Amino acid sequence: MLAKQGLMATGAMLEYQYEELLELRELRIPSLHVPKPFGLMREKRILLMEFACGETIEALVWNREREQELRQACELAGKILGQIELAQTKNIAPIPIAALAHDLSLAPWSLSKPHQILLARVFDRLAGVEIRLGKVYYDYKAANLLFENGGLSLIDPPDVFRRGVLLWDFACFRSSMRRHLWRLSVRNPITAPRELVHQSQQAFERSYLASVGQPQLEPALFSMVVQLLELQRTGVLITMQQGKVDLAKRRTPIAQGKRLGGFLGNRLTLPLLDIEKRWLLRQLSRMPCCSTTVRGPD
Repeated sequence: MLAKQGLMATGAMLEYQYEELLELRELRIPSLHVPKPFGLMREKRILLMEFACGETIEALVWNREREQELRQACELAGKILGQIELAQTKNIAPIPIAALAHDLSLAPWSLSKPHQILLARVFDRLAGVEIRLGKVYYDYKAANLLFENGGLSLIDPPDVFRRGVLLWDFACFRSSMRRHLWRLSVRNPITAPRELVHQSQQAFERSYLASVGQPQLEPALFSMVVQLLELQRTGVLITMQQGKVDLAKRRTPIAQGKRLGGFLGNRLTLPLLDIEKRWLLRQLSRMPCCSTTVRGPD
């Protein structure tokens, strides 16, 4: 059994996590193990669930002795995600451009004028493009998938209902893998397994597309949507990291004992996320509809 305490969660959030574990178990997706929830201790904000065994895909990225397992786990992650999305698809409708633009505008970053023009072009190109919409898992990342005996365990269920573009989860996994590779490259610039991680990412993408397909999306538009969602996720992560730094500076009780991570680590993560933001904007600028060179102060 595992007892998970929500430091900043409400009772309603824990109840939703409990219900999500039950719902995911009812999908009965082959090779997917969802921990069984046992109960709630509402006054302590604790969720009791079955303990899930295995190593996270994130840990496999760092383990050079388990290369085959990393590829297998990523391929399985793509297949499972595709089946989850098929089950969670509410409808196929135009991308909610206005909601995406509003969300990006709230991120605590400063975009140059050329980058603002770039995003406006991307929004214009994607206006009216239809895509799968439904309930998003939201945190389908390498650190939340445990690999054991040819199967995956999906942990850390969502704590609130989110409805949006289902490709968010695909973008979430892809960006998490890229971030782990970058960290590994910083620590071991010569021996970092770049090709292995790229092959594993490709295995994830192939199995995902084979499972869910690309409804109403040609490859170029598919890549554009994914990169836009990755940029949105980067904005979310920057917001969270900045919040952790601010809480630590104010010496709030929740920031004590490294509950929110180390202060120095959180500070160093912010410039790395800013680099990722600029990298994603550069990738978007190379899309056919945005091929004009974009230059700016950042």
